[in-house]
Amino acid sequence: MRKPHLRSLLLSIAVICLLAAQFPYAYADTADDGPALDYGDQAKYRSDQIIVTYESDVELEGLLPLVEDINQIAEDPDGNEIAVAQITDQADVLDVIAAALDEPGVIAAQPDYIYQALEGTNDPLLGINTSWWWLDAVDAYSAWDVIQTDRQLTVALFDTGINIYHEDLAANIDLDHAWDAVNKRPLLTSIAQDGPNACGELSASGHGTHVAGILSSVANNGIGGAGVSYNAILLPIRVFSIEGGSLVSSTATLISAYDYLIDLQGLGELMGLRVVNMSLGEYSSGNYDQLLHNKIIQAESCGLMTVAAGGNLGVSNPLYPSDWPEVFSVVPIDINNQKPINYDLNANKDICAPGINIYSTSYSLSSPSNSYYQPKNGSSMAAPIVSGIACLVWSVNPGLSVNAVKQILLDTADKYGAEDPLLFGFSRVNAKSAVAAADSSIVPPPPPVATLEGFYNISSGVGNSLVLDVAGASLDNGASIITFTKNHTVAQVFQLVYDSSDDCYVIINPRSQKAIDVPGANAYKGAQLWQHMQNGTDAQKWRIIENDDGSYMIVTKLDPGLCIDVPGASREPSSHMQLHPINHTPAQKFSFGKDLAHTVPEGVYSIALAKAPGQMVDVQWGSLSDGANIQLWGSNHTVAQQFHISFDPVTGMYQMINVGSDKAVDVEGDGLVRCTNVWQHRQNNTLAQRWYFEPVGNSYRIYAAHSGLALDAEGAGVVNGTNIWIFTPNQTPAQDWLLVQVP
Repeated sequence: MRKPHLRSLLLSIAVICLLAAQFPYAYADTADDGPALDYGDQAKYRSDQIIVTYESDVELEGLLPLVEDINQIAEDPDGNEIAVAQITDQADVLDVIAAALDEPGVIAAQPDYIYQALEGTNDPLLGINTSWWWLDAVDAYSAWDVIQTDRQLTVALFDTGINIYHEDLAANIDLDHAWDAVNKRPLLTSIAQDGPNACGELSASGHGTHVAGILSSVANNGIGGAGVSYNAILLPIRVFSIEGGSLVSSTATLISAYDYLIDLQGLGELMGLRVVNMSLGEYSSGNYDQLLHNKIIQAESCGLMTVAAGGNLGVSNPLYPSDWPEVFSVVPIDINNQKPINYDLNANKDICAPGINIYSTSYSLSSPSNSYYQPKNGSSMAAPIVSGIACLVWSVNPGLSVNAVKQILLDTADKYGAEDPLLFGFSRVNAKSAVAAADSSIVPPPPPVATLEGFYNISSGVGNSLVLDVAGASLDNGASIITFTKNHTVAQVFQLVYDSSDDCYVIINPRSQKAIDVPGANAYKGAQLWQHMQNGTDAQKWRIIENDDGSYMIVTKLDPGLCIDVPGASREPSSHMQLHPINHTPAQKFSFGKDLAHTVPEGVYSIALAKAPGQMVDVQWGSLSDGANIQLWGSNHTVAQQFHISFDPVTGMYQMINVGSDKAVDVEGDGLVRCTNVWQHRQNNTLAQRWYFEPVGNSYRIYAAHSGLALDAEGAGVVNGTNIWIFTPNQTPAQDWLLVQVP
């Protein structure tokens, strides 16, 4: 049933409208009465809008009159809509939120929080300017002797943009995907509209350009200096606007920026996007911005590591996003490995990096040269050093997860000891040591899982209901393995058979008895998968590895760097499954569902309609004949109402045999059409006599293996003689069944 429209939202608070603040920001201050909702004590947020998360079938046009405009900006991981709602001058942000949370279909509502900016090669400046000391401090030169990123990985910079014409940056910038998240358009479009002297850098101080140079000013080009990543691709994402002379970002802009990256990541359009660098933040006494926090968690599940500046004010309050556990928080230190007194350090920080007197590419309104360099101080300068070293780590071992890279950076950092009062036990990142530890012989991938034998639906992790499927339910060699909407048929059931001799599984479709196979045993990026008769070759052997989040990756034995992948993270059915280099995105994450496998112990059962437990599945008149109708009838404890349910370990399906007649519950004819009658017939091992049982709470839904249609009491009737047929799965009480074991 469709959710009601939100026609009444905010009308209920008209009587409590307050005068709008003239300043464009407001602060949460609930000290007088205590907070009913925790938005962070003294947190700054916009006074003219809120952010609402709501179910996708809810219509928000009924928000008027206190909401003037609604703009959808993103989706949450469950597919719910996230929108910015502009409120009228007479409305108070917290009152509007409270009213919104009372409305059906609204999942969450919060303020739009405000974030501030936190301030051997042939490259000539490395040899003559000691301000590049920080490359030596983190052992970057030694790391470069082993590995260079060399444009194989991308870093997204959430910042003020980048001077795209700078002589030592231009060659490393991805202009095709550069984005203005404030205005939701390509950055090149914004540059064209910024004025005749626009270069892509919004800040008069060149904040984003300076950060970009630390990370990836072009190495070995005979110009300027070199970024620590040794030529990672820079993806500028402008998240700031200038308001009242200050650089300002917000929750809405940041989650929109993350959504843009997640979509690009899923489509496979970027070269190895692995890191988001954010040199921004805002202080609060509470962990308040749940919407941004959730989006960062979602990004990590898509293989994106967020690195953030750890703060510059020397205050005790947490700084967000830096101090959320999923964010890798970086504190600046100087050339003597000392923390300047006015820079933050608390138990929420992760690591230290040089951040004082950091020389890099820059831009200034007073010196708008495309060859401008200058030193800057701050945690904003420390964060990109860590981001760049993370790129070097992934260049050595692309198959590492986000958590594995974080752990390598922590484990290999130069230790200064917990006794140091300035460092409080935090350590300085070391590129050479991190790169060495990232070698796969030192940090092996997680061992394959050896406990998954059985029958499963293999569900995709791209945020929808798609599962692996044999195209057309084919029995033929060469039938494609695709993703398809879950339909409870045998084409979507796979048996995992483990071979302990090589820690691999063969993945077999029980209907065709053929295995998922790499055609020609030729493993390469983009190789499409099919089914083929079992032959014991490595083309049919798969290592199943558990990810940090409990999902699984399915890696071909032919090449430990390639795994099963949904092309473009497509949400459309009939996408042909392929091999792809491991990148830990949702397109490569799968779960194994036993809901249609062996969940019912073998035995004799009465099958009762859950909504009327006294009504049992019954063979009409207790007949022994083929074609006798299956119906509902009041419980009478006869063999006409007793069925032997058994699981077939070859096909992964069930039979239901009537105890009185020794005949099987059968779908009349081919059973592919809803309203097809269910009767009994002599046992013949056809799909018409095969069923799946899906547990739902204390009851079951029972599906015909051939069609995926559900066992149904016609018209949800409960009177004696109600017909049993198969019908479109609809989750109504007519399709919920209780299994009562007969002693």
